[in-house]
Amino acid sequence: MNQFLLLDWLMYHNLPFNVVNSERFRRIPLYNNPSVQEWQIPGGKTLIRLLIDEYKRALGPLHEFLQKARSLVHFTFDGWTSRQNASFLGLNAHFIDQGFKQWRLLLALPALETRHTGEALADEVADTISAFSLQDRIGYLTLDNASNNDTAMDALSREFGFGKEERH
Repeated sequence: MNQFLLLDWLMYHNLPFNVVNSERFRRIPLYNNPSVQEWQIPGGKTLIRLLIDEYKRALGPLHEFLQKARSLVHFTFDGWTSRQNASFLGLNAHFIDQGFKQWRLLLALPALETRHTGEALADEVADTISAFSLQDRIGYLTLDNASNNDTAMDALSREFGFGKEERH
């Protein structure tokens, strides 16, 4: 059973990883391919490990790709809370590559353990910008008009040494 195709299907349809643990799901590959054994069907925890491994493998090439951007790297970010009260911060990078193609890449989607304060958002954004060595490539930052984003911009402008009015 191709674990990458299964992982792609789960992510594309925004399904929980544990759906593959259900008997109803596991019957499908067993029925469609009699040579498949129960132990060959990956469980949810296996798929999570696979996704984390793939993410780690992609970081190096992604870092290199961002360094070769023709333009500055511009950012959008927003915090949100799921129906299950899990908080996340989505951070996207926007840039033009060497072939003049526009890109929008999700750089990070960390869980927020604290409230969506401006300082907490700024810490996550700054950590991600630094992890990708983009401190000297920061272009504009586009955010919604929530008051915590003003605080985040104040913190980011201090951290990276730019005037918030010139980048926001």
